Amino acid sequence: MTRKWFGIVWGARPAPDAPTNRGSAPYQFMVEYWKHYEEYMQRKEHLIEAAITAYSGLAALLLTRSTQTWQHQGFWLVLFGIVVSVVVEQFIYGEFQHWQSGVKLTIAAQRVAADWLSRSQVAAEDLEPVTSPEARDVRMPRALKTELATIHFPVVPGIFFKRWVNIARSGGSFARTAYRLMWLWWLAYVIRALTTQTPEWWGLRDLWVLVRRAWS
Repeated sequence: MTRKWFGIVWGARPAPDAPTNRGSAPYQFMVEYWKHYEEYMQRKEHLIEAAITAYSGLAALLLTRSTQTWQHQGFWLVLFGIVVSVVVEQFIYGEFQHWQSGVKLTIAAQRVAADWLSRSQVAAEDLEPVTSPEARDVRMPRALKTELATIHFPVVPGIFFKRWVNIARSGGSFARTAYRLMWLWWLAYVIRALTTQTPEWWGLRDLWVLVRRAWS
């Protein structure tokens, strides 16, 4: 029991809280690892957002061309829009792959940090530096690599259209939004082309005649 008189405390003091491992080097290292990859994920998200914004601006620019322009060049405008969509999708998919790696490392680092927080001392084998499964030039504690091996994400098809449909339908919320937005722009291209269709099929009939003459 403690007593206090004019700011002076005497008597039996309560036992201090059990010491934690918050100040240990391994714990701090893992927390910094966790923070680093959280920032890495944010950078990838910003890149994806920038790519989608730039693509949406280009799509809006193409779709707002005059009816006369679409009647004469509609096929080529659609073709150009789709080619740009494919290029943007390849970039976005690559960034999502990096983002997913960041997610795995963030989850694993948080789990390991939580485990080490409750220990008075981290085992030497857990701290042994090993090659990262995500990057061969990077080393990490063995405990982190072991934790990474327990984290799995659904396999995404490698074929372009299957991948696009798979992510748009069942990907994460951020990925679904990005891919569905691109699908909407594709649909807008097709609708705009069909509503401005001419009997000459946007000039393709004349182009076909010229090609036949050149080969005859």
